[in-house]
Amino acid sequence: MMTAGTKAVPAPAAKQRSQGRRGVLRELSRRRALYAMMLPGLLGFFIINYIPMGGAVIAFQDYNPVQGIFGSEFNGFENFRFFFESNSAVTVTVNTICYNLLFMVLGIGLGMFSAILISQLQQKRAAAFYKSVIFLPYLISWVVAAYLLFAILSVDKGILNWMIEEWFGGQPVQWYSVAGYWYVILPLAYVWKNAGYFAVIFYAGITGISMDLYEAAEVDGAGKLRQMVSITVPSLMPLVLTLFLLQAGKIFFAAF
Repeated sequence: MMTAGTKAVPAPAAKQRSQGRRGVLRELSRRRALYAMMLPGLLGFFIINYIPMGGAVIAFQDYNPVQGIFGSEFNGFENFRFFFESNSAVTVTVNTICYNLLFMVLGIGLGMFSAILISQLQQKRAAAFYKSVIFLPYLISWVVAAYLLFAILSVDKGILNWMIEEWFGGQPVQWYSVAGYWYVILPLAYVWKNAGYFAVIFYAGITGISMDLYEAAEVDGAGKLRQMVSITVPSLMPLVLTLFLLQAGKIFFAAF
């Protein structure tokens, strides 16, 4: 029995570690079904996202495709020096940052606008149909999207040039050869592919807004537009900030 003036003796570190391991094992055993369901996704995430990171060693090599990663010679920071001393370093960096900022603004903005429009539909089946249609391009890889874009913009077989020739009697446009066109083509392609993804997220956020707010606004005489500006958009601002932060982390991902 402890008496006044005595202090409790802390458990040895080894005993604490043993208790911690038993607690972890008990947690794993108690929720083994949930962890088993998580395992395929975690394994796929590790294989797809982490194992390829080993290829980053190429940046520090005089890479030779024949010799491969393990056979190529290391050259330190020579590749970085070559890039930053070139005339393209500033252009590439600025284009990457500016394009991705534009993508975030257009994708998130149009996604929220689309979600608000869909939420105003009275028929639930129509809302589900439109959500599926605009979300479908997000499931298409950029490789397939590039082929679809080529089918539209190809000089000799593209749908757009065919329309220009057949309907307006004009000459085919060299879409792929003029850099100025891509200031419009790239944002449009990104919005077409990703706006539906943001729309589905915002639609889920809209369904979480209390209907009491809309009913009170309607009693006060607020119309649909006023409800959207005063209730829907402010309620979605935390979600907008979260999506901006998540997309900012992908600025140098350069998926397009």
